[in-house]
Amino acid sequence: MIDVVMCLIIFFLLVGKLATDRSAALRLPVSREGEVEKASDILVVSVTRTPPALAAAAPPPPGVGWGGSVPSVLVEDRQINDAGSLERLVRTRLIERPLCVVQVRAERDLPYGAVRPVLGALARGGAKTVRLALERSR
Repeated sequence: MIDVVMCLIIFFLLVGKLATDRSAALRLPVSREGEVEKASDILVVSVTRTPPALAAAAPPPPGVGWGGSVPSVLVEDRQINDAGSLERLVRTRLIERPLCVVQVRAERDLPYGAVRPVLGALARGGAKTVRLALERSR
């Protein structure tokens, strides 16, 4: 009986950890306005700064990548290296699940120029509505 209880405890600890690690921990922009997301099917696109060591070590070939801003784009914890890959992924997801909501989570201090290519790729992928994630200020 104790073995079963221990297995259940470990199971719930692991599931809880996986649930909290669903999206990258980001410092989101702050707003007093907005709504809590109620959709059950959300495609989370996280945009963060690329660490300078990675950007200098492996610059993308011409015509590939995100342009001069070189953001790091994660879709459900999967690295996306260029706009074409993001477009295909979004198009496929929206065909499979048309009611899927696209949510962009971008770092608070990231300039708009770094997020703009990602938003363009989402639009070309067929996302009619993109919701920006914010932290509610008190």
